[in-house]
Amino acid sequence: MFTHHFQMDGHPFSENPPLDHLLKDQRFTQALAKLDYFTQEGSLALVTAATGLGKTSLLRLFAKKLNPTQFMPVYIHMSNLKGPSLLKIILASLGEDVPTRGKERLFLGIIERARLSEQTVLFLIDESHLISPDGLTDLRLLVSSAFDDEPVLKIVLAGQDHLLQTIKRPQLLDLLHRISVKIHLRHLTDEETLLYIDFKLKAVKASKDVFDKDAKTLIHDYSGGAPRLINKLATNCLLLAASQGVQKITEDLVHKASAELKLP
Repeated sequence: MFTHHFQMDGHPFSENPPLDHLLKDQRFTQALAKLDYFTQEGSLALVTAATGLGKTSLLRLFAKKLNPTQFMPVYIHMSNLKGPSLLKIILASLGEDVPTRGKERLFLGIIERARLSEQTVLFLIDESHLISPDGLTDLRLLVSSAFDDEPVLKIVLAGQDHLLQTIKRPQLLDLLHRISVKIHLRHLTDEETLLYIDFKLKAVKASKDVFDKDAKTLIHDYSGGAPRLINKLATNCLLLAASQGVQKITEDLVHKASAELKLP
């Protein structure tokens, strides 16, 4: 594998890297500050971004940062389930038995479990753009009790850009108005892409000079600054370089790697 060829301690551009291999760039730093405010104020937060820009990585960093004595983060990604199925997944994720029927029993079960918890239950719902309007209404109802001084649970909705447009529909305005924090992750700039690649290489004790500067700039151009595409293209460059027995990745190799991946 290329890691041996380049004497790396691991895969620098892995899709599921250790948390200390995630670069806290300006986008993440600002987003984490907003989410920190959210933990103190409000019950709903919204994270949107185009695909491959790091929504799940942000949720991972946020969950790790939470004080475990105050918060119990619960990550849910099977958000394309319809009807009461999403509520069933939520209740099961809390370690509770799921009733076979009765939507009202699901609501009561989730809220009661959250009330009994010593920590604030915080649901991190990934791929939320797949949730139906009815499902989004169900989530709003979970956090809309007017009889609690503090919310018994909090929800972070993370999804692709069109999630916000869905929430702006007239029937979901109550949900929109309850969102206290909105975060939008943008693409990396060309300079940020270079820093991203260098950070990933340093994390596995590889030299940043494995890629020459022009090659890094070209990776940005092909990927548009989307971290997932940067990872795929940089990995393919490393594979090609190792197969050819070369130690330096140049523009020519990036062009070849991009052609194999059929990037525009």
